[in-house]
Amino acid sequence: MIVVRDASSIDELRTFAQAALSLPKAVVVGALASPPSVFVAASEDSGLDAGKLIKEQLAAVGGRGGGSPRIAQGSVPDAARVDDALSSLLKSIG
Repeated sequence: MIVVRDASSIDELRTFAQAALSLPKAVVVGALASPPSVFVAASEDSGLDAGKLIKEQLAAVGGRGGGSPRIAQGSVPDAARVDDALSSLLKSIG
């Protein structure tokens, strides 16, 4: 699993994740403070559904999000909740 904190943009995370997804069982989790958001990407052989995972975990911290089984993103109400959302995602992935 690759964790990226304080990326400069969702586009930067997406570009990095697309390259990483060529690795076996790759999972990329990223966070941005501004705008307060998180990102998850999971390779097909990882066994994870990024869209489902992010939707469930962000709802638990007052955020919202979604996406495809491979790449998903979402927002949280404020920057103070980004760490909560990131921790929740990391715990659920294991």
